[in-house]
Amino acid sequence: MRRSNQFSLPLRLDLSVVTYTGVQLIVDQLNQAIQTNLNGIPSIAANLLGLAGLGEALGIVIGAFAFRLSMNVFKRIEFKRS
Repeated sequence: MRRSNQFSLPLRLDLSVVTYTGVQLIVDQLNQAIQTNLNGIPSIAANLLGLAGLGEALGIVIGAFAFRLSMNVFKRIEFKRS
């Protein structure tokens, strides 16, 4: 006898929304912590770091972190065909 999976798709969608929200929260907190720590440096050093492209580099690193975190979470979610 085959079990009915009528609630499996909404459950999976809810799980993905919760996962995305959790990953977004972690990335936002990481970004806020980095910005808070960088606010304490002198303006000359901040200007040099800006010219060196630190903002873009941090964006790439945080984006890669978010991607890696998302992929690790979604690997654990198993999608079965019904």
